[in-house]
Amino acid sequence: MLIIDYSGKILDANKEAIKEYGYTYDELTSMNIFNLRNPINTAIVNQQFHVAKKEGIEFETFHYRKDGSSLIVEVKSIGIEIDNVTYVVSIIRNISNRRTTEEELRVLAAIVESSHDAIISCDTNATIKSFNKGAEALYGYSKEEVIDKSLSILIHKNQIDLLKAII
Repeated sequence: MLIIDYSGKILDANKEAIKEYGYTYDELTSMNIFNLRNPINTAIVNQQFHVAKKEGIEFETFHYRKDGSSLIVEVKSIGIEIDNVTYVVSIIRNISNRRTTEEELRVLAAIVESSHDAIISCDTNATIKSFNKGAEALYGYSKEEVIDKSLSILIHKNQIDLLKAII
């Protein structure tokens, strides 16, 4: 969390911000919020800061640590007025790991979907939750026909007891 004055100067930072950015408290509080962003995006940063001061804003962007490495952050900022002075309170969350995981899941999903092998996922109640193109080709059902249906629709009736035991 950062507290910022109307011009963008960082006035206060919590311990997590100090740890995440790699600056000391004194270093961070001698900086401007614009120092944490890419200088190429000055117009965008100015616009976002203006909106934050007036009505609050939520967005995702890149911030930069002291060592120059970047992190993807989710920023929630709002202007507050105390004794006729406007400040901006920003809650900043590092979402780099979440983004990496999401990208890995997208790649995995693309691999599964494009596989010629039948790949089906079910929940613990044997309800079909995913059904790839290979499964469509093998079983003759479309994904839309089987999602949220029981896996038993794909199993020969003589194998239902085995399916129940496996589940």
